[in-house]
Amino acid sequence: MIESKVLTVVKTNVTAKLGSKYPDINFTTRNAVPKNPKFPCVHIQKLSGAEVGRELEYGVVGIVSDFQIDCYDATSQEIAEEVAYTVADVMCNTLGYGILTDPFNSNTDVYRNVARYRRYIGNDDTFLT
Repeated sequence: MIESKVLTVVKTNVTAKLGSKYPDINFTTRNAVPKNPKFPCVHIQKLSGAEVGRELEYGVVGIVSDFQIDCYDATSQEIAEEVAYTVADVMCNTLGYGILTDPFNSNTDVYRNVARYRRYIGNDDTFLT
């Protein structure tokens, strides 16, 4: 549920900001690489969560929500960085996540930027509605 909400908000906002410049931008949560990948590509991966706290009356107080988001491009590092920083803006300013690791370049066959994000989600958090 959290992963699909993050995917929807990131896709909607990033497409609104960059869609005219990169009309084929691709968003995915799958780990499998398609036969004909589209670039730029934003891969959103939910990392394992954990309980933040517990109390006797209400049980779990909240959870930790972590994501790793990889932004790829086949033609240039600048495009991968532009997409990564736009995603970071959405994650932080729209969804309330904090950056655990700034987007950094990763040496692969394509240009890639990787960043991790964290947010604490409480029982009454409006994020879940």
